Amino acid sequence: MSHLGRRRCCIGWMQGGWTGAMAIAQANLLDDQALVRAAREGDEPAFAELFQRYYGLVYRLAFRMAGSAEEAEDLAQEVFIRLYRRPPELADGETLRPWLYRVTANLGLNALRARRR
Repeated sequence: MSHLGRRRCCIGWMQGGWTGAMAIAQANLLDDQALVRAAREGDEPAFAELFQRYYGLVYRLAFRMAGSAEEAEDLAQEVFIRLYRRPPELADGETLRPWLYRVTANLGLNALRARRR
């Protein structure tokens, strides 16, 4: 991308005084909090958006831990079942990403321990 192209791209990101990556992070933060709140109240499209947004992230971490596509899919499915049944309470300034990492890592470690037995 040319310098001019990058500049146009950054200008397009300007929102309410925030620019660039800060604006995107702020928008995602608000969206995560709003989507989790809506999912907690039973809003299926909100949950679908969270799934769409984070499935790839969860799957990649699960695959690195499990080593197989089939087991990674099972772990990712379990993470989203837990999110659906009991969405976390997000504090101000918190995104869903750390919760997803923690749950995925814990489930992956549990699967590894079970495999050793």
